[in-house]
Amino acid sequence: VEIDKDQVLNYFKNSHVGINSTIYKGIYSLPPGHYLICKNKRLYLKKYWSKPLIDSSYILNKENKLNIKKLLIDSLDRQLDADVDVGLFLSGGVDSSLLLSLSKNLKKNLKTFSFTFFEDDNDDLKYLNKLTEKFSTKHYNFDLNNIDILDEIKEIQIIQDEPFSDSSFLPLYILSKNASNHVKSVITGDGADEIFLGYTNWYSRIHEIIKYKILNEIPLISKFLKTLNIFENKSFFKYLCINLDSRNSSDIFSYTMSPFTSKKLQKLGLLDNPNNKFDLKKYSSKELLDIFRNEILETYLTGDILTK
Repeated sequence: VEIDKDQVLNYFKNSHVGINSTIYKGIYSLPPGHYLICKNKRLYLKKYWSKPLIDSSYILNKENKLNIKKLLIDSLDRQLDADVDVGLFLSGGVDSSLLLSLSKNLKKNLKTFSFTFFEDDNDDLKYLNKLTEKFSTKHYNFDLNNIDILDEIKEIQIIQDEPFSDSSFLPLYILSKNASNHVKSVITGDGADEIFLGYTNWYSRIHEIIKYKILNEIPLISKFLKTLNIFENKSFFKYLCINLDSRNSSDIFSYTMSPFTSKKLQKLGLLDNPNNKFDLKKYSSKELLDIFRNEILETYLTGDILTK
């Protein structure tokens, strides 16, 4: 068995290996939305779900807002109708709070679970307590007191099938392990910020790309700046490398997320000298947003958020 260098590169760029790959050469995982049939000693890969086409002209008017609310309620109703006890992970953020609010008429005596790093995280707990009191849930909060972090990390290494470096996996694992003593299934707000582009940093990253893409118009100067190590830890250097070295739309997204610039990946021997084939000058901020939205749904949501 041989380590796949391309997937090591994927790991450094995206915090996970490719969505239908493994860290080993010649060994693959099922792509999202597929299942495998073994029949007459042959394997058949079947697709059962495709990502809907994105309508960038979609307007969030009153009718569409009501439609989204109905879809959420219908989905919650299906998920809460289970043979086992179902709970809700409650962070105190917009998404999980919305799910709790919509669940109030669907399930009585809902159990909710939260994680705070320490027992005296008063700001988080105050808001969580207000929510759970308002909606009359049976709430459980867990924190890091009396928890051996190193032991938890060792357990996670056994559980994870592939290299994965999203640090939020640790508190989520501790929360899940403790919640499993009370329920067997949970609903979470994970993925909402990715589907609805709720994080403002998606937009700020695009703004930085647009701001520095003028460097493409002065390639000699920009390539010279890239050779100077004194700029390597500066914000503009990251976007300089994105503009110079991105070979496709996936690179644009990955390099904005990763702490590793293309130059650092070259030093590690994971990336050959890039040959830029992706001309950022052609793209407006709206077109870049569409690229981000597609990459979020195709790779980040499936490879990171749903992996957790």
